[in-house]
Amino acid sequence: MKLTVRSLIFVVGLTAPAAGFFAPATAIAAPAEPQRCEITFHVAGSATLGAFEAHVDYSASSGDFEGAAGAVSCVATVPGAFAFAVDNDAGQELGLGMISVVGVELPQDFWRCTFLTDTTPPLPADFAITVDEALDSDFVAAAVTASVSQVTCASDAQCGNGVVESDEECDDGAETLTCSSQCTLTAGTQRCLIGFHVAGNGVLGSLQFNVGYADAGGDFEGTGEAVACTPTIESTLTASNDRDPQRELRLGLVSPSGLTLPIDLWQCDFLTTTFPPVPDDFLIAGVEATDLSLTAIPVDVTLGNLGCIGIPPPQCGNGRVEEQEACDDGNTVNTDACTNTCRVAICGDGIVQPGLGETCDDGNTLDTDLCTSLCKTVGCGDVSRDGKLLAGDALQILKQAVGLETRCVDALCVCDTNGDAGVKASDALLALKAAVGQSVELNCSC
Repeated sequence: MKLTVRSLIFVVGLTAPAAGFFAPATAIAAPAEPQRCEITFHVAGSATLGAFEAHVDYSASSGDFEGAAGAVSCVATVPGAFAFAVDNDAGQELGLGMISVVGVELPQDFWRCTFLTDTTPPLPADFAITVDEALDSDFVAAAVTASVSQVTCASDAQCGNGVVESDEECDDGAETLTCSSQCTLTAGTQRCLIGFHVAGNGVLGSLQFNVGYADAGGDFEGTGEAVACTPTIESTLTASNDRDPQRELRLGLVSPSGLTLPIDLWQCDFLTTTFPPVPDDFLIAGVEATDLSLTAIPVDVTLGNLGCIGIPPPQCGNGRVEEQEACDDGNTVNTDACTNTCRVAICGDGIVQPGLGETCDDGNTLDTDLCTSLCKTVGCGDVSRDGKLLAGDALQILKQAVGLETRCVDALCVCDTNGDAGVKASDALLALKAAVGQSVELNCSC
């Protein structure tokens, strides 16, 4: 197979912007931000494509592709292929290439590249595409045509087409739990970038592993081969597959020239409606790695959260009063003025707050038990509820026992000092003994 590459650098793998001296001063307007457009390149034909190379002359357009040389902002959109792009700014020429071991069925979109313009948005006709070589999976020349199938700019991005464009935060093709109908992340949803790192010694020739994320409180963006995973290395054939029902992501690569370890290999978008994931939320298993001679080598695959965008869900204790919170003092102390459920502490919430002067809190506001409606402790026999047991309290209990007073009706357990479920003269006697300091045991039933 003859594949001519015009100094292309492999950079994109699969799915992974005359007045005089004394003239009056005038305000100088800040330069306008260039308009961002997404250019989609399409290859048509009836063959199963194994190799493809083309160059794009964009000198007729008013603008330039974002990035330069091998760092041009182009994303391969075809699964199961090794795709690459390189931009020659000086010559206003973009080179595109693709190799697929299993072949790619045509017709299909192959690349989506970001184009910046300070004037009018480009038209498909502004890009002159020359196909340099196209071979089918049997290395036979194939008849294909290449074109720009779509130009989408910031002003005409289409929310709901399943492609994140312009200033869209997300686009799931329809309103979902994590993405609104306006293509913004829903409240409490975050997009986090998960990076994968491979540690070891020597040169890596091939690698595959599985990532279980059942405990991560979210899902990798996209599904199947369209999962939003971008390789971070060059000259490598990569593959990814997100199995949503099994909550498992599979990643693999083959490098003909080898990769020196340790190395970072992928970055994948992860959507969560709970809290940003941490490494322990993921389970990496089934790691198989070989060197260039296909000899198994030991490697250690780890991952990390590289950062999130979006609004995190409310979290009590973060110091911000958020939806459904009455307070948030930035801690999880349950005995201050703001509880660890972010509710204002009040008498009757079942939590004793000494700082608020509470000596008890039985979870109610009744004034007929041993904890008053002001959350003050009432001693057994303290009919007057003044915090002291005196002879006067014993007298009140005696009057209650003989029917002269009714003060114990609403505080029966306080007057029942011997715990026999009734108010009698013996309760008054027991209270009197305690009041004068005798060593007796009071046993109110409440």
